[in-house]
Amino acid sequence: MADSHDGLFRVTGQAGSFHSPHVRTGELVLEMPGQKGDLIGALTAARLLRVADCMLAPGRAAHFEEVQERIWAPAMARADGMLGGVFTRLRDDHSDARYLVATGWRDQDAHDAYQREQVPALV
Repeated sequence: MADSHDGLFRVTGQAGSFHSPHVRTGELVLEMPGQKGDLIGALTAARLLRVADCMLAPGRAAHFEEVQERIWAPAMARADGMLGGVFTRLRDDHSDARYLVATGWRDQDAHDAYQREQVPALV
C-alpha cells in the first residue's frame, strides 16, 4: 500500500481529513445470504451498512462461530430488508478472537424492525 495508497492519499487531499488509520484483513467464516444474495449485491442496494466489531473473551471463538452460524445468520436471512453480508475473523496482532459482521440493509427502518421484532426472540 505504501506505493499506490500513499500517493493517492496525498493527491486526493485526504491528508487533513483523518489520523491514525488502521487497516485489518480477515478471512471469510460465513456468507450471510439475504435478499440480494451476497455482500456485493447487498452493498449495491443498501442504504444502511451495519458493522459489528466483536472482540471475544479468551476461549470463546468456537462457541461464537457456532452461534453465528446456527442462530444469528438464519435470523438475519429471514429479516425483511436484510440484503446480505459476511461474518469474518480478523487477523489481528493483539487477539485471535476478533470478528467483524457486516450486513447491508434496505434502510434504517428495516434494521430497526429486525432489532425490535426478531432479536428479542433470539436471546
